[in-house]
Amino acid sequence: MEGSAPNDGLHAQALIVTADPSALGEHVARALAGVWQASAGSARAGSATVDFHAWPDGLRLDAYAPSEDELAAAERAIGEAVAATDARVVDWRTRPSTLPGAAPLEPPVYNFPFDDDDE
Repeated sequence: MEGSAPNDGLHAQALIVTADPSALGEHVARALAGVWQASAGSARAGSATVDFHAWPDGLRLDAYAPSEDELAAAERAIGEAVAATDARVVDWRTRPSTLPGAAPLEPPVYNFPFDDDDE
């Protein structure tokens, strides 16, 4: 399955609440000429890539685009695909770390209290 997570693009997420996220994912993949395998899919909308995953409470969407206009176009394409169903997209949220001028995220630091002396 082809997906994308460009380092220099914008990233937005949404959740479509539905009782059957797999069926909805398959529908979205067909509508956007994408792919759907098992519980995940991917499609192109212009120069944007949209990855989607079935979760117990709905279909999670991750859209990656090089510009705000392309991101908005991908969101509209998903909205049109979903409009033919009973499900509705719940508010797209742009990941702040991908906005123009945002500082890059630092890798996480895990400080677990390992106690190896008691072995």
